[in-house]
This record gives sequence, C-alpha cells and structure tokens, in this order.
Amino acid sequence: MDLVRIFCALAAAGACLAGASLTVADPAPIKHNIVSYSLRSGTMANTATAEREVYNEVINGGDVPWIRLGFGQVRLAPGSRLQVTSLLDGAMQTLDAKAIAQWQYTTAYFNGASVRLSLIAAGNTRDNEVEVDRLIVGEWTNGTESQCGPTDDRVASSEPARGRLLDIG
Repeated sequence: MDLVRIFCALAAAGACLAGASLTVADPAPIKHNIVSYSLRSGTMANTATAEREVYNEVINGGDVPWIRLGFGQVRLAPGSRLQVTSLLDGAMQTLDAKAIAQWQYTTAYFNGASVRLSLIAAGNTRDNEVEVDRLIVGEWTNGTESQCGPTDDRVASSEPARGRLLDIG
C-alpha cells in the first residue's frame, strides 16, 4: 500500500514538473517593426463586363528579409479582390472582402522586401478601394538562413501535413 502512495506521489510530481517546463518553453517572438505607410488607391471602377486589374502598386519595405501589408480602409465590390505578389519569389495571396477580415486586415508573410499589390475589380463595379496604412517588416538576424549548417540543402515539398508555425498569441 505504501508503495502505491509513493508511486502516485512521484507521478504527480513528475506531471507538475513537466507542466512547468512547458510553460517556459514559449517560442521567441519574430523580430519585426511596424512602419507607418500611406497608400490609397482612391475609388476604382470597372465599367467593362469582365473583371480586370484597375490598380497596382509596388510596395518596398527597405532592407528587410520579409514584409506584410497592413490595411486601413478596404472596400471591395462582390467579386473583386486584392492580389499580393512577392517580387522575390512570386509567392501570391488573393484576398476578397471576407478573407481580408479573416486575416485581420493584414497579409501573409512574404519573402523579400517588395510586393506588388493589385486590385482586380469584378465587371460592372464602382466601389473598389484599398488603403495600406502600415508595413510589418522583419529584422535581419545574425547567422545563416539555413536549417542545418552553412549549406541549405532543403528541397521543395508539397506535403499537406507540413507548415510554418508562427507565434500567433
């Protein structure tokens, strides 16, 4: 009977220690800066019946490793969308009115310092507008960008069970 109590006490102590170690193992925040930015497309219309690009602008964050856009006012008529493309690697994100709200009026992280923002208006629409009021830009860190040593020998993968995990609060 005493052996059972001792085992239970040790198991409980181990659980407490394991729980304590997990609480201090939070990931380090990603170093970044938020920079005020002022870009307004104005109200854009598309009088054609087919969708078309009605506005585009290249946005450069300076000497930074990555960039995200922060939106102010965005109005997109049904069927209209924003397209953001990294000039470094061509990665692209498309945002309609619903997706912008889901992304909390920001974009994904884009590699490199520059992106192209395009407003693609649905046919016969008049109320399309985008405002970028801030840039969220990464800070350079010391060391190599490689995962394992000075040679980055990673290969592209389309494995659906893989992804980049970021501290989201």
